[in-house]
Amino acid sequence: MTEEQVKFIERKKEHIKTKTEPMIIAILGEMLKDDLPYFDTHYIHQRSLEVIEKTIRKVLFVNDKVQQARKLALKQALKEFKEKQIKLASKEPKDTTDIRDQRCERISQLIVDSIFTEEVLFSNNEFVDEQISNDDEVMLYCLGKDYVDSIYSDLILNIGEHERRANRQKWGKDREEVTMGDLDKVLKEIKK
Repeated sequence: MTEEQVKFIERKKEHIKTKTEPMIIAILGEMLKDDLPYFDTHYIHQRSLEVIEKTIRKVLFVNDKVQQARKLALKQALKEFKEKQIKLASKEPKDTTDIRDQRCERISQLIVDSIFTEEVLFSNNEFVDEQISNDDEVMLYCLGKDYVDSIYSDLILNIGEHERRANRQKWGKDREEVTMGDLDKVLKEIKK
């Protein structure tokens, strides 16, 4: 990963955190109000993603202006693709894999060159529009998923910290320090 990509991910995480922090307090309050078992957090995470997925499937991502703009952008990307298309470097073959790679390179490039043209990729408007619509579905899901994942992560951390503090209050020590003798003592008291 490049340094620029790492910095982008850091900026993205920070942005999402600033947007989700107020939500965390409200969500924790609602979970407390409903007195949910804290392990339900895992289900809530999965169910939130499921709601996003199933709702997106019902949305029609069809807008003529957006479709035209995306087609124009795709045609520009196609030109850039052609400029940056990778080719196998010419080198002395070292083994049978290198020999095969060189033997097949021309045909592999021919296939890519034949497909990646406006005449082929944009030959069926219905297909192109459907692909753009599918891409919008994926994009919307990915945008929402990052926020849901961030909320889930913070909920787990917050709930875990509260559980740790509650256990410390209950046992007089952290959970990791509770011994088998401590458990035995409590269980014997329950039997009485």
